[in-house]
Amino acid sequence: MKTKAIAEFQRAIELDSSLTEAKYQLAVVLQRTGRDIAAVPLLRQIVEADPKNTEAVASLGFALLHAGNAKDAIPFLERALEQRPEDATAHENLAAAYLQMNEVDEAIRVLSSGIKANPQNFPLHYNLGLALKLKDDSAAIPELEAAAKLNPSAYEPHYTLGILYMQDGQYDDAARELLLAMKLHPDNADGWATLGSLYRKMNKLPEAADALREAIRQMPDQPDPHLTLATVLAQQGLAADAAAERKKGAELERVTMNRQRAIVSTNSGNSLLQKGQVAEAIERYQQALTDDPQYPEAHRGLANALGRQGKKAEAAAERQKADELAKPQP
Repeated sequence: MKTKAIAEFQRAIELDSSLTEAKYQLAVVLQRTGRDIAAVPLLRQIVEADPKNTEAVASLGFALLHAGNAKDAIPFLERALEQRPEDATAHENLAAAYLQMNEVDEAIRVLSSGIKANPQNFPLHYNLGLALKLKDDSAAIPELEAAAKLNPSAYEPHYTLGILYMQDGQYDDAARELLLAMKLHPDNADGWATLGSLYRKMNKLPEAADALREAIRQMPDQPDPHLTLATVLAQQGLAADAAAERKKGAELERVTMNRQRAIVSTNSGNSLLQKGQVAEAIERYQQALTDDPQYPEAHRGLANALGRQGKKAEAAAERQKADELAKPQP
């Protein structure tokens, strides 16, 4: 449906390039389909023709922000805020641009101003909490607490509060917030692993084991939860179970290290191939596959290099291996 709309708006603009509304609607559809970069030239044309077009100014700033160009986005987002000084979204977008530029103080200023105009706005309180957290400012906690009250179904404020309390050594408060976050959003393997580690520090061993097992269920190939669970089981006197988890964790650590080495060798091979050093690139890809035969990008790189040497059959075989390994596992 959106593809059809894009074609219709493009056809209308081809027939009459002065159709500002058609350009704007086309830009909106492009943004909704994640094509912010394509929307930017259209929005620039509209804003140049009508600088007071509030919607177009805000949309242009937003498109530039989402395209990763916060520097160019900021002037337009500032103009949008000037045109709509009470608008919560205008404050939120400008603050996001400042954060993208690592100008945290400016982001805090904009978010604080937005909250004065919109004291019941959840995103503004939550984002201000995150910005203050970046500054290690304790004022982050009341902002996150306010966000949690404004949107009781949101897990993010509770999770962030849990991390802050944990870093501050307030383990009981941290466990309460993290557990609440997990109840609101249980599909968070890292969260369960963090909660399990926290319970271990609190000597709540059964709770720690349960949380770590859930983390392992969700991400079975990560070594750390296995190793932490091994420590917990050992503390519970379950030596055989602890040994099994420790062995599994060590195996996964080796797999992780091998994959990291394979990535480095593959990246080196890619660089050499770009320089035309085909034989040297093949050596790097082969080294990557020695470290990790299951790494698809190494097979793909080797296929490209072999193709450069005219070895079509071998290249096709490597490309097929890459495609098979890259398929999502059931």
